[in-house]
Amino acid sequence: MEDELSTVFKALGHPIRRRILDIIKNSAKTTGELNEYFPEVTRYAIMKHLTILEEENLVVVRREG
Repeated sequence: MEDELSTVFKALGHPIRRRILDIIKNSAKTTGELNEYFPEVTRYAIMKHLTILEEENLVVVRREG
């Protein structure tokens, strides 16, 4: 249980991941749409952040295409 909490807190520890959660709390966004909020990082970095959030069950990722 403690290890699970540690990984959740680690996932929430990065400001970009917290901002992603704030952005998507009201409506789903594509990776490209999320990337527009973070011009300082690559689309690949956004995908990595989403993967970390998904692994901790903080987001549900729907893949299309």
